[in-house]
Amino acid sequence: MAIVGRAVALAPDYQHRADALRGGARVLAVLVRDDEILKPDAVDRILNVGIAFGINDSTINEILRSEFAS
Repeated sequence: MAIVGRAVALAPDYQHRADALRGGARVLAVLVRDDEILKPDAVDRILNVGIAFGINDSTINEILRSEFAS
């Protein structure tokens, strides 16, 4: 999902990048619940964007747990 990557890329600092990643994860979680995309695809997108833009592993994992725990 290019929108998630773009929002993170345009964020001015680390905190805003993490917040943008969390927002993207929320959108993807809704799409997963609505059966629009598969959960593994959504998780992969969040991981890829987070890693690409230097979000700490612990922050990425916390976002994934909070948005995709089931």
